[in-house]
Amino acid sequence: MTDEARRAVAEGFDDSAWEEMALPGLWEDVGGAWEGADGEAVFRRTVEVPEHLSGQELLLSLGPIDDFDETYVNGVLVGRTDAGTPEHWHVPRLYTVPARLVRAGRNVVAVRVFDHFGGGGFGGEPGEMFLELKRDKAAESFYHRDYRDDFDYGDDPYRYCRW
Repeated sequence: MTDEARRAVAEGFDDSAWEEMALPGLWEDVGGAWEGADGEAVFRRTVEVPEHLSGQELLLSLGPIDDFDETYVNGVLVGRTDAGTPEHWHVPRLYTVPARLVRAGRNVVAVRVFDHFGGGGFGGEPGEMFLELKRDKAAESFYHRDYRDDFDYGDDPYRYCRW
């Protein structure tokens, strides 16, 4: 990572002079100065977090990134995908944002992308880019481990209940 990129992923960095790019998208599809570009780029997004999510663990989804990334929230590294990940160019990026980093109001997500060759950038669909409350999927499951055995008891009306 270059010194310039280290400064750009820091929380207080001033990105007001930067151009905007619609994401997701591969930067070589943009054309202009991005045409044929390989190497390092930093993308930043300010996200307003509502009060009720302050101090909560969040899930950050960025979709697949071509090729590698290092992702920061409020200047702190929350995840990375590098050459050690098989088929890294199309693996969806799902990173946990620790509760200690999440505060109500302005939060900064910064992603340093490194592209070896080809497209470079965010290769997924818009619905794959989100920040949400991280939930324990097992805790939310309504599946009961005895589900298949329930049929042996017949249709007993006293086995139904509201919840």
